[in-house]
Amino acid sequence: MDKICVYFPVEEKTPFEVKNSSVKIANKVLESLQGSEKENLRVGIGREYSFNNIVKSYYEAEMALKLFPDDTIVHFDDAVGTSTISHFPYPLDKEKLFIERLVEGDLARAFKVFDEIYEWMILEYDKDAGKIKSKLIELVGIIRRSFYYYLEEGSFKEEIAQIEELLKIEDLRELKLVFIKMLKDIVENIKVVNKKKWDNITMKVINFLEENFSKDISLEDAAREVNMSYHYFSKFFKEQVGENFVDYLTNLRIRKAKELLKNSSLSVKEVSYKVGYSDPNYFSKIFKKVTGVTPTEFKEGV
Repeated sequence: MDKICVYFPVEEKTPFEVKNSSVKIANKVLESLQGSEKENLRVGIGREYSFNNIVKSYYEAEMALKLFPDDTIVHFDDAVGTSTISHFPYPLDKEKLFIERLVEGDLARAFKVFDEIYEWMILEYDKDAGKIKSKLIELVGIIRRSFYYYLEEGSFKEEIAQIEELLKIEDLRELKLVFIKMLKDIVENIKVVNKKKWDNITMKVINFLEENFSKDISLEDAAREVNMSYHYFSKFFKEQVGENFVDYLTNLRIRKAKELLKNSSLSVKEVSYKVGYSDPNYFSKIFKKVTGVTPTEFKEGV
């Protein structure tokens, strides 16, 4: 994306020597790029680790840049001083934002926020994968509480299996990937439940209209039937059915009118009343607008 990761092998030196050497290298890199299109490049530097924990150095470099947004080159040790990263409290604001993004169904932005939460875990718990797993499982619990009204009973069994898989992993990068997959499965399950819920509500509305199209009903009446606000119902109906409420009701009434005109001896006026129009002239106008012919012409087969 907008990041370039560079890993340097170092000889056995003191942490102070390694840090100063890395800052010198960063300066040389920036000097070589002066005048190029990459002149706004900034360099964050993480501490020295064994190869198995090299990802921790990357997260430290990224954290250093976030802690000192105005510096061109910043080393993690300089960003946090002589104290440890544990002085940085758990990012509850990020957790809240993460849950909000999940609720909205915005996975891309949710995972971007999760990256920052996971960075905190990496830095706070050092190399302890066990503590990170514990925090991730705690996060699963928070997600479940936030979505309890969406999740189906059987879904928790699947999550148990995924948590068991999570507990077996020691590699921090793989741990993150498995957790993200777990989140995607939870969100997918929510979508399935939501679809069933909205399909049931939509069917209830359609049945209500089928049973009451001959009456003087409004959008507000239909919204009341499914206990939705007037404003939200209008948007919901259009998204679910593909046309707005007024157009749907009009087309339903005209469809019923065509059946009556074709298969009964009722007059145009009588048909008008039976499909919910108290003014036969207005009914005729709407009928022609929808079908291209008047009710009389339709009845006579013109």
